[in-house]
Amino acid sequence: MAAQAGTPPMAYQGRPYAPMIWPAGGPPVKRIDIPAQIIFMLLFVVGAVVHMKIFKGNRSRGHKFLPNLFILFFCMSRILTCILRTASVSLPRNVRLAIAAQIFLAAGVLILFIINIVFAIRLVRSTHRDFGWHPAFGIAFKLLFIVVGATLVMVITGTVQSFYTLNPEIRATDRSLQLYGSTLLAVVATLPLFMVALTLLIPYSPLDEFGTGRLRTKVITLVVSATLLSIGAWYRCGIAWQPPVPRSQPLPGYLGKAPFYILNFLIEFQTVIMYAVLRVDQRWHIPNGAKGPGSYSRSQHLADVEMQDSRPPSANTSATKTSTSIHEDSKNDSKSELDIDMDIEKAMPLPTIPHPATRSRPTSSRPQSLLQQILTKAPTSAQKRQWRASEESRIVRRLGGPWSQLPSPTDSTFSADVDDETRSMVSAETGISAGTGLSMRAAAAPSLRDTLRGEDRDWTPEIEWELASPRRFLSLKKRSLSLLR
Repeated sequence: MAAQAGTPPMAYQGRPYAPMIWPAGGPPVKRIDIPAQIIFMLLFVVGAVVHMKIFKGNRSRGHKFLPNLFILFFCMSRILTCILRTASVSLPRNVRLAIAAQIFLAAGVLILFIINIVFAIRLVRSTHRDFGWHPAFGIAFKLLFIVVGATLVMVITGTVQSFYTLNPEIRATDRSLQLYGSTLLAVVATLPLFMVALTLLIPYSPLDEFGTGRLRTKVITLVVSATLLSIGAWYRCGIAWQPPVPRSQPLPGYLGKAPFYILNFLIEFQTVIMYAVLRVDQRWHIPNGAKGPGSYSRSQHLADVEMQDSRPPSANTSATKTSTSIHEDSKNDSKSELDIDMDIEKAMPLPTIPHPATRSRPTSSRPQSLLQQILTKAPTSAQKRQWRASEESRIVRRLGGPWSQLPSPTDSTFSADVDDETRSMVSAETGISAGTGLSMRAAAAPSLRDTLRGEDRDWTPEIEWELASPRRFLSLKKRSLSLLR
């Protein structure tokens, strides 16, 4: 009689049968469960809107990042879970609503587990190219995803079947499937942590960079997300392995509402919003169709080459001709056309000078693990300023400075000349004359070589900048053309 007094009145109303044991989260309480589910539903609506906006913005720019779309699907599944749980609390006699809510609660988080594994795979392939791109490595994870999918189907089938039968043997089989499924999901949730640990400990060289931002920020983001999700997965696994507690006994503390909502909904929403704030769509993005060692950064290098509006420098000198048409309006509304033919001889480029802000202590050529790089102390702001000042003084010395009496290499010499012609052909050595009667001679930018030409110590007109950045090249090109106008 005591056992019957602790069971709900719908326990013997027929199939599906109401559970005779305490579920995770305890008995439904309207004043607690309904407000909590509404709050989490609104939070996941915000997460879905944010990731949908990020995905659409990236797609409009040709930036394909599917994890944002999968996180959107996860938020939608959590919204549906909150709705089903709210309905089951409002209608406690409806067992079918409770079954649906339990299935969505256990299966939805698998999307985040798969996303973390994909990020871990990209990290391994970036740091250890040969191992990460080995066919056996890819086949192993494909088989894992197939096993996880088949397990999910079996667990859902066993869970539904346990509500429609009273046969002890069938229920024992269904419980075994639930134990296996919860354990496998916990292992899958923890797998990215093991992959990151091996990546940190095993030395690698060189690094196949992908996305934006520092590598340690990517690693920390993945570790935090995988740790929180694995805590929730092992919490559900521990509940499944505990002996079932009948409703006639007091509710255990680990089945209370506080651990249920914190270790399920809260940590999942934290992962969703963290991925949006830290912009994993930029940090973990790889080029479309990337396949094979070096494919993560190869497409980016090709794009940089296409952005450059000139041919790469070579050891042999080559001549290029540029014809520019400049139209100027005079006071009498007359137009004069100025054609400029310049022959610029490209000499052998000098070695690239590293940027002062990125200049660091000399490192050995021996490969280092990612853990050693993360633990390496970053340079302070005072050290960066000191390196920048040292670099600037070194460049000044190579240019022949300090120079207090020499004319500035960027100054231009103008002389007024009366000329009736409205069109003139000029070169970089003879000067420029326009229809307004103005003649201009521009001194070329200085070379990095410490050489001065002639007895008048005029600057050499050779331009020998080694431009590795396309933006820097275009900026210098605009400034050079502005001197000729």
